[in-house]
Amino acid sequence: MLRVLQEQGVQQLGHHRLSGGPSLALPWEEARVHETETLLWAGRASACVGGWYGTVQRSCRVWLTRTSLFSCCTEGEGVNWLSLSDIAGARDGVSDRICVSFHQGDQRYDLLFDFDVPASGLVGKEQRTRFLNALAACGVPVGTATAATVPWRYRGDAPHGRSWQ
Repeated sequence: MLRVLQEQGVQQLGHHRLSGGPSLALPWEEARVHETETLLWAGRASACVGGWYGTVQRSCRVWLTRTSLFSCCTEGEGVNWLSLSDIAGARDGVSDRICVSFHQGDQRYDLLFDFDVPASGLVGKEQRTRFLNALAACGVPVGTATAATVPWRYRGDAPHGRSWQ
């Protein structure tokens, strides 16, 4: 979307000029206070790694403890950290995407995790399922995202009683 807007002449502002987006990044020194937490799940996914919230996605290591969710890309100098107490819920989405919703202040944000899937599709699905089960075991509400209505693809859902084929 950013690329399309830029092609239309909309100027992109640097993240330092934008306000209100959450900062999940911690230097490793600050993240070390969590090193004694019990590891419940670890895997790989594409996730937000820096810059203005949600604009940069990279392959990351992701891990979950009883009180924290972490992610870190191999190029990163720090780690993204989110307290489980801030997580409002997680939704199993389309394909191998999981959406983790969290609150900071009075705002709600969605953090996306796309699980890498080999040709068989089993590893990504297994990772996604284990990640959701680990979140649920920590008391995070877990559900399924509802698919968007696309009336031109399904018979009987078209406006004005028409049937699209």
